[in-house]
Amino acid sequence: MKFSTIAFAAGATAAVYKRQDTVFEVTNFSASCIPHSTQCRLLDLVYSVGTVADDCLVSSYDFDVFEPGTMQTTPQHCAAMVSADGIGELPALDNGECEQTSKTFKIIKSFGGLALYVYEPVTPSSNKSGVHQIQTAELEMVVPAENPNGAHQVYKGPTSFPLTPQGM
Repeated sequence: MKFSTIAFAAGATAAVYKRQDTVFEVTNFSASCIPHSTQCRLLDLVYSVGTVADDCLVSSYDFDVFEPGTMQTTPQHCAAMVSADGIGELPALDNGECEQTSKTFKIIKSFGGLALYVYEPVTPSSNKSGVHQIQTAELEMVVPAENPNGAHQVYKGPTSFPLTPQGM
């Protein structure tokens, strides 16, 4: 009987620990450069921005984020449209904002792809943060047959994923 109680307690602790490995959940993630534009955005975007060049000058990032294990029932929408890096790749971003929340996000370019960070203030001097590594294999260069100069990068990975604590 004592063994089964200890085994149950260990299992329950492991389940709680596993849930704590996820700081935020991301859904509906998309990232792409907008062909023939000066903006990039992380979101599902209809390519209706005006044509200004033959390459990707604008990128977009778009996603919904929520905090599992809390009373939050509706994800907050996060999006940014930023100037591309000039070579058609998704750029870094320092100041992405999420709607109706204090959460912010940033994108860092890394050797292995991109890293998505989401932050939420906990106190005036500290943040809760989570990160997800976007692998190079999840990023694809699209070269339109009708305009090879319009090459641009798009995200082709999963649209939903967890953000884990920094350093894990």
